[in-house]
Amino acid sequence: MSKHERHGMRHTRTYSIWCEIKKRCYNENHASYKWYGAKGISMDESWKSSFLAFYNDMGDAPDEMSIDRIDSNLGYSKDNCKWSTAKEQTLNRSVQEFYEHDGLSLTLPDWATKLGLNYRTLN
Repeated sequence: MSKHERHGMRHTRTYSIWCEIKKRCYNENHASYKWYGAKGISMDESWKSSFLAFYNDMGDAPDEMSIDRIDSNLGYSKDNCKWSTAKEQTLNRSVQEFYEHDGLSLTLPDWATKLGLNYRTLN
């Protein structure tokens, strides 16, 4: 498809996610570029040039999930991406932060589970 492909999904959450991936990988002015593009994280060439290629590989973004790289040292591609909850993404981080309370040290997702709270609320 051309640069101006028509897919009717411009106002969807999935399209917004695709746009954000491109920005953090390629826009040096994006706030997250330093953690992605500046570190060599990129998108599969077919995804970079076509939302439909991304959509055909990943489908609709499920509610309460966002794109997650399985290996955080690699870029965005069909083989390295999945839809994950915020808790799953936190557990996939290369560095886990532990929080101590009453002598118990747990990660934020584990505290949310233990306390019966939504991870995003606790965060």
